Amino acid sequence: INSNLTKNRNLGNTEANLTFHMNRIFNRISTGSEMPGDADVELSVLVTPADKKTPAVTKKVVLPWIQKDLTVFQADLNSAVAANANKKIKNELYSVKDEAGKTTFSFGFVDFNGSLFSPNKILVDLLKDADLKLRSENKTWNRFRFLDGLAGWTAQTQKFDMSISEQMALERYIPDDAVFLQTEHTYPTYITKHSKADKTSEFVAVMWLNTFEPSGEMPIGNGKVKAMTDEDFVKEINDTVVLLGKIGVHNLVIDMVNNGGGSLELGLKIAQIFSDTKIVAPSVQYRLSETWMDDFENQSISNPSDPERAVFTRNFKILQADAKAGLRLSRPLSTESLMPMMLQGNDKWDKKIKVTLLINEMCASMCDIFSGIMKDNGLATIVGANTMGAGGNVVNHFQAPNSHFNVRQTESLMLRNDGTYMENNGVAPDKAVDVNASAGSKFKDAINAALDASLNGI
Repeated sequence: INSNLTKNRNLGNTEANLTFHMNRIFNRISTGSEMPGDADVELSVLVTPADKKTPAVTKKVVLPWIQKDLTVFQADLNSAVAANANKKIKNELYSVKDEAGKTTFSFGFVDFNGSLFSPNKILVDLLKDADLKLRSENKTWNRFRFLDGLAGWTAQTQKFDMSISEQMALERYIPDDAVFLQTEHTYPTYITKHSKADKTSEFVAVMWLNTFEPSGEMPIGNGKVKAMTDEDFVKEINDTVVLLGKIGVHNLVIDMVNNGGGSLELGLKIAQIFSDTKIVAPSVQYRLSETWMDDFENQSISNPSDPERAVFTRNFKILQADAKAGLRLSRPLSTESLMPMMLQGNDKWDKKIKVTLLINEMCASMCDIFSGIMKDNGLATIVGANTMGAGGNVVNHFQAPNSHFNVRQTESLMLRNDGTYMENNGVAPDKAVDVNASAGSKFKDAINAALDASLNGI
């Protein structure tokens, strides 16, 4: 009361202020209280695992304040309640019963759209960084890949007539003692024993992360398969690093040679796997074109999530102001402006695991960005050659009707955490290695150099 409410309504007497404002503590509505001055609020959510054995962890969730006209909000609630009147909602209702077991009354939680919802499900989905279907369908902004005629530089499709480890063996040197983990459907990982500088040897894992735009299927039992989603790819990598920690393999080399990029959203999620705290995402400057303006405006209007819609509205206003000021590029905004509230620290990450990235000149776009994120957040040692420096999203415009000329252009510029542009600069390795010199041996020397750096440092 003293720190908040009396600032806006001070009756001049301490007891009078306590009496007058006491009820308002439990009825905090915008019509009776001052709206919060901050744009966002940070919630601390205590997550207790169902098995009761794993320690509870605290997650930080940042949400925007939602401001709606009370009359409009009430109309939205009434409309949504009417639309959901015939739906089964028993499972979302909590009941209070008397001693005879008879229900005296039921109550539930109402979402922003007026429908009843399970608060547990909402929180779990939020903390798991659940994707909205809208984000997976609207990929205009999510194209961070290098475009060229060579399939090896763009997204690679699995060949189902061979295993993923066999596909890797076609393009990479595999040590004779390598043992592949059996859980991978997309990113094969093997364990090998490698000699250290002191003549001893230690186990090292090597993961082939060849694209950020994978496609594939995974078995779901009874001979059936399903198309894999971003959540499946992220879970696969997370399960792999958890398994490595359990079996005591604390050195991981991630081979990204010739990775042409792909999905920004997937790349950020994969980077977040390797940190128990929220990573600092890079910034982006948007070209103030119809492409971006339309995307942000559409999301500010039609995104089904009120919090996300509020964030997109806030950033759309920023783009409008920059365009009105005559700027060609927007001011730098976090890449989280494209995917609000998605990143959370990975409480399963084993800090003992040391990550080494192997990169080369054909590591482009999202591969540029991923390398920069891992280096700028202190999550990995970089070995190889400077990446291409093509860190921007590619927009495919319509084909010209007469000449059939296709226009593809980069419409954003990515900035690293120190403010330098990714475009034309790329990411420099911590240890330089001529990766392409060993292309004829399926990059044997480059892979061994990465293994050496993983065990011996640089």
